[in-house]
Amino acid sequence: MRQEYLVQGMTCASCARNIEASLRRMPEIESAKVNFVTNRATLIIKEGLGSIEATLIAVRKTAKDIGYEFIEIKKWPIANLRRNFRSCRSYRPQRSL
Repeated sequence: MRQEYLVQGMTCASCARNIEASLRRMPEIESAKVNFVTNRATLIIKEGLGSIEATLIAVRKTAKDIGYEFIEIKKWPIANLRRNFRSCRSYRPQRSL
């Protein structure tokens, strides 16, 4: 399972490496990539090692223990995004040539 977080508290690339190293030590985490520029963490969580909810709580606790806050990035259905985009006043459909 892939999970993305917004990371608060990073001040340098060393912070990103520190977060990655801490998360990779967790047995439930298959892969952890942290991008300092975008302030995002992308995790691949191993399935079948326990409850996903417990793993997500443990990930946030690990981040907090080393001085960072993880905010879960919610995924929106594509249909919902399109509807919201078209309701924008500046939306003008492109005409095909």
